[in-house]
Amino acid sequence: MIREQDYEPFANLLALLSEMAVRSRTISAETIEGYFQALEDLPFEAINRHAMLAVRTNGGHFPSVAELAGEEDPEIEAQKAFEDISRLVCSFVGMGFGETSMTAIQIKLANEDKEDLIPLVRTWGAEIAYGTNPTATRAQFIRAYKADTTKRRKELIAQRLNLLPEGQRKELKEWTGKIAKKSA
Repeated sequence: MIREQDYEPFANLLALLSEMAVRSRTISAETIEGYFQALEDLPFEAINRHAMLAVRTNGGHFPSVAELAGEEDPEIEAQKAFEDISRLVCSFVGMGFGETSMTAIQIKLANEDKEDLIPLVRTWGAEIAYGTNPTATRAQFIRAYKADTTKRRKELIAQRLNLLPEGQRKELKEWTGKIAKKSA
């Protein structure tokens, strides 16, 4: 967890990121405080690592809270999931796509610590293995994956917000409202 003694290095990190951004501008104390509160459940070392990754990959834009938290872009996450499933399904397709191959795929996913992909293999495996239009299958999979991931993330955020004391929830809502007004 980020500590109060990390506040100054954290503020300096955000100031540096702001200077490096394409649209360089001075970062406000309110923005620093908002980011600090939003990332308070993470250690500073992790935030710093994610910041360096964001600098290398986000095209010169100031990183979002999600980027500093290390959350992946849903598009990239969906593409990785599709590639993982395709690789496994295609390696077992000679067995036919039945329970024997599903068991083998489940074991392989469990060994790779990717159990969350098992329901997707059940839903999409046959289409990936035997579908007549791989490009369309890939596009449909990615759309469905992102929609499901977005829904799960919103549920997780709602759960996290409900765990906050009422005063902090109110402050966070006010802060996000201010950010939305500034963005408009």
